[in-house]
Amino acid sequence: VVAMVVVLVTLLPILLAYYLTRDGDQIAGSGK
Repeated sequence: VVAMVVVLVTLLPILLAYYLTRDGDQIAGSGK
C-alpha cells in the first residue's frame, strides 16, 4: 500500500505537467 502511494505521489505531478504542457497551448502561449 505504501509503495502504491509513493508511486502515485511521484507520477501524478509528472502526468499533470505532461498534460498541462501538451493540452495547455493557451497557457504556454500566454507566457510568450
